[in-house]
Amino acid sequence: MFHTRWLKWLAVGCTFWAASASARADALNDTFDIFWELHWHQSGNLYWLRRWATPPEKTLYYSVNAGASASNRSRAVEALGTVLEVIGWKAEEVPEGDKRVQMEFTIRRFTDDQMRQYACFVQPQSNNGLMTKAKIELSEQWTYGCVLHEMMHAMGISGHPRGSTVLSYFRGNGQKLTDIDRFLLRTWYSNDIRAGMSPLQAARALNQSWIRETLAPDAQAAAVAQEQKWFDNNLRSLEAFAAGQGEPPVVLYRSGSINDAGIRAGKAQVQALLGWSYLTGSTLQPDSEKAAGYLLSAGKLGHFGATSVLMRYLNDGSLKTKAHKDVCEWARGVPKGEQGGNSKAYDDLLASKECAP
Repeated sequence: MFHTRWLKWLAVGCTFWAASASARADALNDTFDIFWELHWHQSGNLYWLRRWATPPEKTLYYSVNAGASASNRSRAVEALGTVLEVIGWKAEEVPEGDKRVQMEFTIRRFTDDQMRQYACFVQPQSNNGLMTKAKIELSEQWTYGCVLHEMMHAMGISGHPRGSTVLSYFRGNGQKLTDIDRFLLRTWYSNDIRAGMSPLQAARALNQSWIRETLAPDAQAAAVAQEQKWFDNNLRSLEAFAAGQGEPPVVLYRSGSINDAGIRAGKAQVQALLGWSYLTGSTLQPDSEKAAGYLLSAGKLGHFGATSVLMRYLNDGSLKTKAHKDVCEWARGVPKGEQGGNSKAYDDLLASKECAP
């Protein structure tokens, strides 16, 4: 009798342990999904990493328009200070129009039609992945609820992932930074992250930093293996989307802004990302045939960056591929007006012996 009861309790314990392990694995995958989804714009576009360079004395300059209400001005300045405090920076106000302004707040009353489209938004400006300015437009009606969300965008962190972050459209409370938000800010502005990183590079860097920071040493080996499995599954989904057989992350459909043009642009960007990654060996094993195939496919969809990389590597001999003739054939049919500033590269390619009839 005792022996049977002991076996039953052992079975219950094993079941509970397995369920707990599964829940922990699911939670970790959910976190990895956040770090991937934040690189996608809700329209379907895929972003490479943007961030501010560390400024002199770690100070960002901001301005607030004179017409802003006192309460919302205070809330905006407080939110900026909260975000910068996480990374050890500070903010200094300067007059509107001052050439030093990096964060430009405009707080105004939005019309009813505007409120139906958006309550707040950011227009970031960057060069080669480095932020140069962020124009932050906040409605008087909704500044309190949206300003932290927009400040994350103003720091270069895009997208609206699911999960516990003020970036999410689905969380319902944007009035306080979460643990994940604080982790994102710290890591985004650490030596683990650099401006211009590809989405795959950035997601993996964030995943690995999360494992190191949040898990006990004896749990990290299993988490690293799980992260590799997550990455492999994500790569398969990307390659299916690039081939026209899959879809972008489901969060984009839930955001309500995705459209056919955005999906087409996102497909070209994924093809370019995969081509660049296979070409350079960044996060993926180098594969010249896959690199050429993806870059050519992106070029056919109008991705000028992919075309530029493809032709540069072909012209200087860095890329050897069986698809060389296919690129030549396609290039011959591209009108000058559709070469996106790559006319010389087209001319050099078509004049090469590899493109000879």
